Amino acid sequence: MARLAEESPRTAWRALADNLATGLVFLSFFVTHWIAQAIAWASASRNMSWHLLFGLLGSPLVHLAGAQTDEYFILLSVPNSLIWAAGLTYAAARLRSRIERTRRPGKH
Repeated sequence: MARLAEESPRTAWRALADNLATGLVFLSFFVTHWIAQAIAWASASRNMSWHLLFGLLGSPLVHLAGAQTDEYFILLSVPNSLIWAAGLTYAAARLRSRIERTRRPGKH
C-alpha cells in the first residue's frame, strides 16, 4: 500500500523543524521581553520614558502588585513574560501563515 504524501518522512522532518523553529521564536520572545522588562523596571525611577516603557512591558501581571511591585517583581515578571511570548509567537505564526498563503496562490 502506498503512503500518502502527508505521511512521508520528509513531511515529518519539516513538521519537526517547524515546531523547533516555533519553540526558538517563543524562547527568543520570552528572554527578550523579560530582559527589557527588568531593565525598564530598574530604570523606571529615572525618568518618565522608562516609567512608561515599564508600564507597557509590565502589563498585565506585574501591575497586579500595585505599590508592592518591587517586592513581587521576580514572582510576577516570569509569568508575565510567558504571556507576552505566547501572544507574540501566535502573532508571528499567523503572519507567517498569511505570507506563505500569498506566495502560493493556488493552494489555500
